[in-house]
Amino acid sequence: MLISQNQKGMSIVEVIVALLIASVVIVAALTLFSNSMTTSQRVLDQGKLDRDLNAAMDAMVLDLKRAGYWGTATNSNTNPFMATGLDITTNSDGTCVTFTYDKNNDGTVATVSAAADDEHYGFRKNGAALQYRPPGATTDCSAASTNWDNLTDTNILTITAFNVTTTNTALAINGTTNTTQMRKVTISVTGYLNNDVSNAKTITRTIRVNNNKYIP
Repeated sequence: MLISQNQKGMSIVEVIVALLIASVVIVAALTLFSNSMTTSQRVLDQGKLDRDLNAAMDAMVLDLKRAGYWGTATNSNTNPFMATGLDITTNSDGTCVTFTYDKNNDGTVATVSAAADDEHYGFRKNGAALQYRPPGATTDCSAASTNWDNLTDTNILTITAFNVTTTNTALAINGTTNTTQMRKVTISVTGYLNNDVSNAKTITRTIRVNNNKYIP
């Protein structure tokens, strides 16, 4: 005798419930993946911001440490590279610094010229960029924006703040009125990547200038 058996499958309700559960799992997985991607991108952006700001800072620090170097300092106590207008000079709001040093070691301040390194240097904030003074350019901090060259790329990085301050400590020489000044420069830079405006960063360094200033 044949015995009939009913073939049972999933009901429509069960199928709908299963699909809902699967959808929730998929949405959760996609959300987790999206959050992970966002976090990873933020980490990459933070690393690039750090590198770009520190690269600009390194360039400024290395140059400023040389300020006032004089190749023939043993011949005289009047250093031409520390004369008024040639020594480390900042503008009124500290957004620009200019200085000189004896790069070719000949003992004299070079004439301003675009033909070669003229031993006049400077850094400033101009708009969204940090700029440096190239050979032959105007040495004044108020020079036109096209007169100095960009140290940072405004297509990638926006500089929102730049400040330079100097601190001089005078030390008496042999108990006389003659002094030597130990000089420090503090540089602060703030900026953000253009694709992540909300993530700004400030870096600050204080350096000791290698060359003391003698004041007879």
